[in-house]
Amino acid sequence: MAFLRDTVAAAAAVPGVADIIVVSSDPVLLTTIPDIILLADPGQGLNIAATAGIDRARSLNPRRPVAVLTGDLPCLDSRDLAAALSLAAKHPLSVVPDIHGSGSTMICALPGTAVRPQFGLDSFLAHVRAGHTVLPIPAVSTLRRDVDSVEDLHQSLRRGVGKYTRSAVLQPWAWPRLERLDDPGGPQSPLGAAGRRARH
Repeated sequence: MAFLRDTVAAAAAVPGVADIIVVSSDPVLLTTIPDIILLADPGQGLNIAATAGIDRARSLNPRRPVAVLTGDLPCLDSRDLAAALSLAAKHPLSVVPDIHGSGSTMICALPGTAVRPQFGLDSFLAHVRAGHTVLPIPAVSTLRRDVDSVEDLHQSLRRGVGKYTRSAVLQPWAWPRLERLDDPGGPQSPLGAAGRRARH
């Protein structure tokens, strides 16, 4: 949950970001993460969850662009996110690859543009094939640093993580759970938010 809280905090700090929708069936999020809209996870995988978030955002205001962020970006800097959203405003569909170049950390869509999320194995290539423009986000951007493994977490910690992740990793119970990130059968990274944003 710490990764998600830091991701949401960074998104909320970006000027022009409107509603932040978190797709999850965990009601605890409403009391631990302020100023979010909690949407029940349909329970059919990341892409159905992302689609549900997009649909909810567009129902609130169909004239605004939408962005979907994964919820495992503990070192996300709001300035990096703001820069990417500004670039995304120029393309009907766009995608940001993760640091490894195989996954996706964010997809965006302009109003009226149909979008079908392609999260999962090799999602970056899948999004490109689905018509998403690759945003020129440098490798040093914190937006590209999702956490899918213990090594990813170490890299993020060296880069500097948000206060919630920083606090969590200091707890004695944290590391046995975090080590499961390297287990293919371990917990999936949460899909953090499908939020609507203002035009830049």
